[in-house]
Amino acid sequence: MPINMPIALAFTPPLLNPDRKLANFFMRPAVRAALASYILMVSVVYHVLIVPYWNPQGVTWLTATGLNIVMPILYIVDWLLTNVYPSTFLNVAELGIGNVLLNMFGLVAVFAVVGPIFITAAHLISDRTES
Repeated sequence: MPINMPIALAFTPPLLNPDRKLANFFMRPAVRAALASYILMVSVVYHVLIVPYWNPQGVTWLTATGLNIVMPILYIVDWLLTNVYPSTFLNVAELGIGNVLLNMFGLVAVFAVVGPIFITAAHLISDRTES
């Protein structure tokens, strides 16, 4: 499913009926943060890997611009301005910027350790299936 569909869903339910389960789901801080990161990646991939090799015209250009430039900007701005934190360990207002930066550094360190482990595992699995 293209990421723009959940992004559209995240904008719509709170406007229509904020008491619905679907609206509550899309207002969860972790869901909003995840969607913000996903749509940012969509935009980065579009700009780095697609734009240099593709020259859409007309309606195709309009659609591509809307989905890969406008939608990411609108969603991330909305996410940043609603004061919803993805988790308490990122709440600058409660923890202060120093503690939040320390928490973020810890997350990066964990990913720096776990990432290579998973890459190695993927290579081992790939080598085993090719044999």
